[in-house]
Amino acid sequence: MLEAINKLGAVKKTLAGKLDSQLQAALDEKDAGKRDALAAQAKTTAAELKKYLQSDAVASNIDGNELHPGMKVIGPFMASLDEVARALG
Repeated sequence: MLEAINKLGAVKKTLAGKLDSQLQAALDEKDAGKRDALAAQAKTTAAELKKYLQSDAVASNIDGNELHPGMKVIGPFMASLDEVARALG
């Protein structure tokens, strides 16, 4: 279980770090065409991260688990990814 949680953390960190970098690059870009392309890349990365979280056995069972029924981690994170995707168009 600990190994699975560590793997989940590493994947999330990698994809979320990539998303952060892409969003920052899009914000910093002055050229509208390049900015749109960077925003599209960030939107794709957000979708990949959400897909991973939905398909991962550990991630899909964290919220509301039997040890901590009130735990809400993945749901709010995925909602944030949806907001990012909406903001990117």
